[in-house]
Amino acid sequence: MGNWVSIDIADQEGRWNGWRVIPPLRGPDGFTTAIFTPLQGNHHAVITRTLPEELMPIAVRWIDNFYTEESAWTVHEGIEGMTWERSAPGEVSIAGGPAVWNRVPLIDSPIEGVQIRIGNQPPLWRSNDWRLSERANRTIVEQETLLFDMSMMQLPYRQPLEQVLPVLIFDEATSAELVDLEVTIQSFVRENIARFTVGDICIESDWDWYIRELQVMGLERFIQIQQTAFDERLARIAAAGN
Repeated sequence: MGNWVSIDIADQEGRWNGWRVIPPLRGPDGFTTAIFTPLQGNHHAVITRTLPEELMPIAVRWIDNFYTEESAWTVHEGIEGMTWERSAPGEVSIAGGPAVWNRVPLIDSPIEGVQIRIGNQPPLWRSNDWRLSERANRTIVEQETLLFDMSMMQLPYRQPLEQVLPVLIFDEATSAELVDLEVTIQSFVRENIARFTVGDICIESDWDWYIRELQVMGLERFIQIQQTAFDERLARIAAAGN
């Protein structure tokens, strides 16, 4: 989930419609959790000091504009009346409330295939309320409604917000070390999630081996780097409060 795919919702018998997310698995002691990353953004805007001082206010206003609802529609969906339109009274949204907007099909349209939106490149604010206010058609299976339903199934099991690691700051040398560790560890974890899943290795008899390999790869150092940066963040917050 989270990768871009091309889906033809008119093909309701297509392979894409055969996939569903399963509920989070429950461990032997009853523990169940679902990944929750509310602080992970897709885009970051940076104004560097190389920009002339007299242009700084203009740059800030320019970036601020991307975080308005108007820009969200224009940048991500295109031009009102051409690629999207306001929903009619009584139409239902993805979340089940009143729909606010909907996409205009471009099949056999004079502008079919024409790039009239910027897409996901600039910083962009699309709140849940805005995104989920798109009109839904519950008489068929649609990509966005399917994703919404599967997300709502996971929602009760999301990790508590206080357990979500905030954005941390590292110096250049520590950041380089962290990246090397992260690449190695994540590659190993992803590979063995697949192996555990298909039964190539056994979660009962091979778990100790799995943990030992992670330790050899530097898992303790990886955690230590994160913990140090987290503690320093708390210290900065406390100092600012005083």
